[in-house]
Amino acid sequence: MPAPAQAQAQAKAALSQTGRRRVPTPADLAKLGREGMEEMVVNEILAQVFEEMMGLFNCRTRESAAEFALDVAMRRIPCEAGSVLLSDINSRDLIFTAVRGDAGHRLKGRKVQMGKGIVGFAARQGVAIAIADVRKDSRWNQELDTETGFSTRSVIVAPIVHEGLTHGAFELLNRRGAEVFLQTETSIISYIATQLAEHLGNSVSSGGPDHFVDMEHPVRPARAAVPAGRPVGRPGMTKKQVPVVAGSKRGGKSRSR
Repeated sequence: MPAPAQAQAQAKAALSQTGRRRVPTPADLAKLGREGMEEMVVNEILAQVFEEMMGLFNCRTRESAAEFALDVAMRRIPCEAGSVLLSDINSRDLIFTAVRGDAGHRLKGRKVQMGKGIVGFAARQGVAIAIADVRKDSRWNQELDTETGFSTRSVIVAPIVHEGLTHGAFELLNRRGAEVFLQTETSIISYIATQLAEHLGNSVSSGGPDHFVDMEHPVRPARAAVPAGRPVGRPGMTKKQVPVVAGSKRGGKSRSR
């Protein structure tokens, strides 16, 4: 009888024979185990997201690209609200450019100082963050909740960075069906944010809000605050290069707004 690790490897190989997908059998799932099943699910989602993000090529403005990417993310990660904040080269603020949720109409066009709050921190530091309870995080900016009447509980944020330039940040609020966002969802939102950043950097003409280079706080390549598998969103990614998440587990604490 093969060892567990060997059995999982055999099952994974069977599920990806020559790149063709097939419906896994009960025997396949039994060999993969819970972690293997979660990995298989998130990799399937990433493959689907890759196909959906092709629609970015039809987005000619920064706003339409931000709205398109946000809609893709919210279809794949169940949540109550979400937004894409793009940076303004003149003020170095983040501007709510695409917003979804009950309080969205109150936030669109609103500015947030770069580095302020969880989303500002993620954008400045170039890190993806997932936080289970924002009230316990010192970086949380409660002002927006107070003004809009929205009650933020959990948040997942990813920076929108391409070739060292910060274009903004991506955030989803209040995971539906669970108290916290899953660790694997950090990989999904980071991938979407990276593809949006590449599109903004290469395909959309500038004007109005734009990216900036912060010389005092140079941005490092986006990374997950808690390891969530292999790095995601490499420039010039082809379908074969869609990120594969290994050893996925449910995320714990680590989020902000």
